[in-house]
Amino acid sequence: MDNDEPGEPPYSLEDVPYVMYFRGAYAFHSAFWHDRFGRPRSHGCINLAPRDAKWLYNWAGPDLPETWHGGSATEDNPGTWVYVRGETPGRGRRPVP
Repeated sequence: MDNDEPGEPPYSLEDVPYVMYFRGAYAFHSAFWHDRFGRPRSHGCINLAPRDAKWLYNWAGPDLPETWHGGSATEDNPGTWVYVRGETPGRGRRPVP
């Protein structure tokens, strides 16, 4: 998992399980490095406990073949709609786009 988008601080984390990008570098993902879920911690991602992240990843679309570990939504195999409300933590407290 990494980010090098203009205007955002760069980061790179290896082996983050159950990553589901929903807008640019914003994602739902497992966070094994803390246990303060429900409180702002990152640049705007939604950190989930590993068990919750696994459940969401397996529940949400697009559907993936059993041996795959990632993919993208298509017209024939759409993803799951996500509505996120609130502000991203950090500089300027701007809304999630």
